[in-house]
Amino acid sequence: MKKTLKHLLPALFLAAVMALLTGCTKSVDLLQYADVTFDGASGNATATVTLDYNGLGKELFGKSKDQDIWDEAQTELSLMGHVNYTVTPQTGLSNGDTVTLAVSADDTFLKNHEISLSETSKTLTVSGLKEPCLLYTSDAADERSSVDLGGRRIFKKKKKETINTIKNSNKG
Repeated sequence: MKKTLKHLLPALFLAAVMALLTGCTKSVDLLQYADVTFDGASGNATATVTLDYNGLGKELFGKSKDQDIWDEAQTELSLMGHVNYTVTPQTGLSNGDTVTLAVSADDTFLKNHEISLSETSKTLTVSGLKEPCLLYTSDAADERSSVDLGGRRIFKKKKKETINTIKNSNKG
């Protein structure tokens, strides 16, 4: 028993020293709390990042419950200027394009919260965009009043016409 204890104490001491030197940081994947949506027509779409502040609050700040709107606002303020999400490229996107979602955090934020980023980027494929409706120049020539010079259809609302009929009451 004394021999085991004699070997166990130096091992525990070494583990404690290593923990102090490494800072005992928790590795987190902040990308899992970001959702990228693509809006617009293929060829002219944009990417938007939406964050799950409820999940981020639980992960980063140890919130054990679902957060209300005030907790989420506090999480958002805590991250502002410290954690940044970017999508590259962000505009002019078409179905089948690939974009990169990246996250970065300043060193002070990481140190203060004793975390490190396990992942800093991931690649996504653009999909689900509507294909643009192309008109041919022959369509524009045939339909001058309903197609503009750029080949886009013009939809006009029809005006209701009111017809007043006057009855001749002279019978004679």
